[in-house]
Amino acid sequence: MSRTIFRWTCGASAVCLVASLVSAQKKPPESPLLRVQSEMVLVDLVATDQEGNPVQDLRPEELQVFEDGKKQKLQFFDYLAGGEDSPAEESDAYSAAAPTDEASLILFLDMASLEADVFLRVKESLSEFLTQPGSSDTRIMLASYRNGLSIHHGLHEDRAMLAEALSRIEPVPESESALSSFRRFYEKMETIFRDSAGDAISIAASEGKAFASGIELQAEAVSKSLNVLIRSVRAVPGRKQLLFLSSGYPLRPMNIVRQVIDKRTRGSGSQILSSAHKERMNAILSANTGGDPRAHLRDVIDQANRCQVSFYSIDARGLMAASVTGQARDWGSVSRLGSDFIAEIRDAVQRAPQAFLTELASGTGGRAFLNSNNLMPGIQAALGDARSYYLLAYRPKNKRKLGKFHKIEVKLNRPGVTARYRKGYLETDPQDVTSGDIMAALNVPALFADYPFQVQVDQQPGKITFNTIVPTRSLRFSREGDRLHCAVEVYGILIDSKGKWVGKDIYFTRGHQFESITAQQKEKVLSYATFSLTAEAKPPTPGEYRMVVVLRQGSDGTLCAHQQTVRVGG
Repeated sequence: MSRTIFRWTCGASAVCLVASLVSAQKKPPESPLLRVQSEMVLVDLVATDQEGNPVQDLRPEELQVFEDGKKQKLQFFDYLAGGEDSPAEESDAYSAAAPTDEASLILFLDMASLEADVFLRVKESLSEFLTQPGSSDTRIMLASYRNGLSIHHGLHEDRAMLAEALSRIEPVPESESALSSFRRFYEKMETIFRDSAGDAISIAASEGKAFASGIELQAEAVSKSLNVLIRSVRAVPGRKQLLFLSSGYPLRPMNIVRQVIDKRTRGSGSQILSSAHKERMNAILSANTGGDPRAHLRDVIDQANRCQVSFYSIDARGLMAASVTGQARDWGSVSRLGSDFIAEIRDAVQRAPQAFLTELASGTGGRAFLNSNNLMPGIQAALGDARSYYLLAYRPKNKRKLGKFHKIEVKLNRPGVTARYRKGYLETDPQDVTSGDIMAALNVPALFADYPFQVQVDQQPGKITFNTIVPTRSLRFSREGDRLHCAVEVYGILIDSKGKWVGKDIYFTRGHQFESITAQQKEKVLSYATFSLTAEAKPPTPGEYRMVVVLRQGSDGTLCAHQQTVRVGG
């Protein structure tokens, strides 16, 4: 039987927000900035020559790093290739970014944007990639978004297993491309301007708002799924490559609506929009729709930069310029609106959604692959960059201010060499970052099941006890001088048969810190198989519940989750 070295108990009550839980702690855990330890900013950089080949012999004196225009002093510089050892492992300043001999590749299928024929072509290319002989040091994850985030296979080297998981994914018949969605919107505009006896402008603006809102909500849902997925791989060492296969989303769908209405009124013989018409249209379109693709995109980019994830975006539609123009010419009376309008359709359907893809890539130091039916260059680029990059670190000199975006710029003085890297980071309250991580793990626990821990539930009259048993081998210690620190926190929720949280908030929480202990004391802790954290709460209404418990380690923010069924009473 496992021995237990420590046990703490406390009374637990409902807390309104995870942020409240974190702020109530005596010493809130710190959160990294682009993989920051001790206020050290780490940036991974990919350098290539004019032919796109990796440059492997850059020297520290050949580059300069600036933050917000101010030159920074490099504290660390190294080239990581194919699993070579790095002095970074010996540096307390950024031990969390220690290199790994494994490349990590995440394949993400945005099923909501992929029409059936596009998906089948993507599936065929990915199947070819997975069935080819590959390096055993490459771990691959397969994920998708449909009506929610799905993980078809976690990070693993076995490509045959991944290929089998891919084969089980089916196309979504109801998925529609931007082209078909835009066509339906235009057809509605045609009917409105032809048949409406009243204010056609207002009716068209209302329909246009609904069209744009649909795009915004879809982009928001995909962005949130990406955000959760990225948080789940924070603890995976090294640079992670996320291959994002999607049709993209327009960042400013309302602008498309305005252009269509304006062009449609001109083409139908109506008078040019009067000031009054424009005011009514803008009043309707400017009303808050609750979504902003740009804001959600910024959140994804910021989270990716914190977790050392780079996007390699692929427009899965491939070559489509000719097909867009050809189909647009068949849209009834659209042909008489002239070639300018057809060009606008092509811009709205083809180029506008690609902005989502290019922003993800450029903002995270990755690459975007557009207008090509060949997916392999994108896959190979992601794998190549994962195995060959530079790791830079500096301690920022600038004043820190919450909410400020800090721009990073790397200047090279070697001609013919191009550098790709993250363009900056947002100064965020560490408690907000921690709260977001915890909420992500509570909502999608399957993504955070990294190592096993157990939760024992004991019911007594008037109270229910949750005993979280943690293997000591899983504890993560940070070092300051000759002293070691380790903080462990647990957060638990109960979910009823209707999928609602009991009390709508965190049901129980407990934490402990091994503060400033010696190496000898650490060995004493590790000599025991487990230790436990115990929390008590008032029992809920009798019935069956799903319990989700998240364990967070404060030294590096690592999260893991456990879920099980709990029957209360009866």
